[in-house]
Amino acid sequence: MKNPDDTGFYCYRAIESLRQHCILKFNLNPKNKSVQWEKLREIAQCDEESIRSIEKAAEPVRHGDVASMTSEDRENLFLKTWDIVDRYVDNS
Repeated sequence: MKNPDDTGFYCYRAIESLRQHCILKFNLNPKNKSVQWEKLREIAQCDEESIRSIEKAAEPVRHGDVASMTSEDRENLFLKTWDIVDRYVDNS
């Protein structure tokens, strides 16, 4: 990742892409986000808080602010995101 400050944005973008995949793969209502997120969590075997913490890390950059993170915070965010992505890929 070229810009460490964008880590949260891109991690959450990956999770949102999985939600979009759920819509197509499982023929979900594209307007019902709560069902989409529920299906994603079911497949990825994760809880809502795990995804919310990634979303929280993305918020500043998504709204035009700067979000500086420590290397340790970035590592934890990457690991959390990859855990969700890996479980989704393995179970979908």
